[in-house]
Amino acid sequence: MTRHDGRTGGFGHARGGPGRRAAGRGCCEGPGGGGGPYRSRQGMVLGVCRGLAEHLDFPVFWLRVLAVLAIVFTGLWPGLALYFGAGLFMRLEPVVPVSSPGEREFYDAYAASRAGALARIRDKFERLERRIRRMEDVVTSRDYAWEERLRQRR
Repeated sequence: MTRHDGRTGGFGHARGGPGRRAAGRGCCEGPGGGGGPYRSRQGMVLGVCRGLAEHLDFPVFWLRVLAVLAIVFTGLWPGLALYFGAGLFMRLEPVVPVSSPGEREFYDAYAASRAGALARIRDKFERLERRIRRMEDVVTSRDYAWEERLRQRR
């Protein structure tokens, strides 16, 4: 299965084999770097193991084996609680890879507080609307019409 960025799906790939991100890069790191592990959109259950494996550049198969062993040997409930807790608190990886620090900042802010991100977007569009109204006022004013007539007669 091929993903939107050319990687292949599946699990159990050796380090650096098909389906792996470039060495030295964590999950979804763009040129701006930064960010922590993300839940993978291609994971089996919540994408926690795949996201951690990609972030740590570790084979997904072995991380899943370790997770299952941890769940079995901790008495089932503590391991499952830890896994699902990680699934709740880890952010989901972006659909489109992040390509700039501004995009990373926006995505991190949106993932942390959707209401705050939506408020920033609303403020930005309100500022743009005010600018467009000012431009329309200038273009539709009588002074602008007179200046255009004078320019045409010259």
